[in-house]
Amino acid sequence: MRTVAMVSTVVGLALLLLAGCGGSSSDSARSVPTVPRPTPPPAPPVGAGGAPSFADPAPDRAADRFVRRLGVRCRRLERRIGTVSSDPGSSLQEVIEAELPRLRRLQRLLRSGRPPRSLRKDLRRYTAALAAQIYLDTRIITAIEDDDSRSKEIGLRQNQFNRKRRNALATELGLPRCFRDRQP
Repeated sequence: MRTVAMVSTVVGLALLLLAGCGGSSSDSARSVPTVPRPTPPPAPPVGAGGAPSFADPAPDRAADRFVRRLGVRCRRLERRIGTVSSDPGSSLQEVIEAELPRLRRLQRLLRSGRPPRSLRKDLRRYTAALAAQIYLDTRIITAIEDDDSRSKEIGLRQNQFNRKRRNALATELGLPRCFRDRQP
């Protein structure tokens, strides 16, 4: 008796499903209403490395250690080569030429270390801005030497914008002061 009831239930469900999936019918009364599918739960936030993060993010100790080491090396670098002076009697070309070695050393300093994964993307952005700064400075020097006032003015405007961007990135990353420019 049980098997007969079970078989009839299974056959009834199969017929009901087949009737709902049937051919094209213009009669809406014969169509079986569809049941809306449940929406999946939202995905958990993704933490470092693409792994789901269910807890509050812990302080990134590796990033803090990396920035502290950069600070130590940066201060050592500034003691060794000095800072760029802004003497009122210095010409723009002299100031830029004095700054270029410092910028190149900062660039090498950033490339020499292996930053933690949490800082890599932002440090790449900062390194790109630093490379742009070096390029713009050399372009300004070339414009000064060629006595091309138009290229010099354009270069100075781009340089000023790039310095602001670089300083903002350095502040955002918590980089030591030597990674920020003191000159406009």
